[in-house]
Amino acid sequence: MPLEGKYTAEFVVSQANDSRSRDAGVVKSGQKLVAGELVGKETASGKYVAYNPANTIVGSNTIVGISYDNVDATGGDTRAVFVVRDAEVRGSDLTYNKVGTVTAEVAGLKALGLIV
Repeated sequence: MPLEGKYTAEFVVSQANDSRSRDAGVVKSGQKLVAGELVGKETASGKYVAYNPANTIVGSNTIVGISYDNVDATGGDTRAVFVVRDAEVRGSDLTYNKVGTVTAEVAGLKALGLIV
């Protein structure tokens, strides 16, 4: 029996009122993100991508938030929502990059005001 995918914001324990904890942006074409996946933001394009600490593209190797929902941008740039500040999140529901270390990634989220 197949496993269910991730649900919108299932990783959020608490967040600030209204949309204070979230920002909207564009996911770069070719990306496929799941809810709870750590994201970076390419400096040159200003578009969100899956966070990868080993990536040499400036900005994509720095955590800037968490994907709020599942996003399929394989067909082109796609608008999406990201949790970027003032929230508590469940670490077991986050998608960490396998290249990095969870300890470093948790510290990167804490610097944004995202408490795991």
